[in-house]
Amino acid sequence: MNYIEWLIQLFVSSHSDITLGFGPNHPTKPNISLQKDIDVFFQNYPTLKLIPEYYYFQLVYSGLFIEEDNYSFSMYGFDEDVTIHLINNPGDITNGEGMLFIADLVIDEPLETIAFALNVNSLNSSDIVYRKRKTGTFSPFLSIREFLVTCAKSPHDLLK
Repeated sequence: MNYIEWLIQLFVSSHSDITLGFGPNHPTKPNISLQKDIDVFFQNYPTLKLIPEYYYFQLVYSGLFIEEDNYSFSMYGFDEDVTIHLINNPGDITNGEGMLFIADLVIDEPLETIAFALNVNSLNSSDIVYRKRKTGTFSPFLSIREFLVTCAKSPHDLLK
C-alpha cells in the first residue's frame, strides 16, 4: 500500500461524511478529462510538483470534502463535484504574495474560516503548509505530511 492509499483509508475510517474526488489516476473511476487542467496547474506552479504527496493526491483524488456536525473541511482540487476547482475558480487561488490556497476549514460555532496555503515562490518552504486565521497573516504551520495526517484524523485539530 502506498502513502496516498494509506492516507485515504485513514480519511475514510475517521469520517462518516467524506466525499472524495475522482482524478485521472483514480483506481476505479478515473476521470481523464481532468488531466489537462492538472498538467496546466503544475506547469504554472512547478514547485508543487516537487511535493509528491500533494501531486499524487491531485492525480488520484483531485479534491475532498468532509462535513461533520460542527465543521466542514475542503481540500481543493479539480473535481468540481467535490470542491473548488483550482483553475476554474471564480476567485483568486493565490494571495499575491506567493501563497496558493489549498484547503479551508469552516467552523460553525463560533463561525470561523481558516485558510491553508502552500508557498509557490520558494523551493525551500514549498512543502510547508501555512495557516491563516480570520485575522492575521499566513504563518508556517505543518509539513504537508503532518497536515494531511492531521486532516485525515481530525480536521478540527487544525485549530490548535
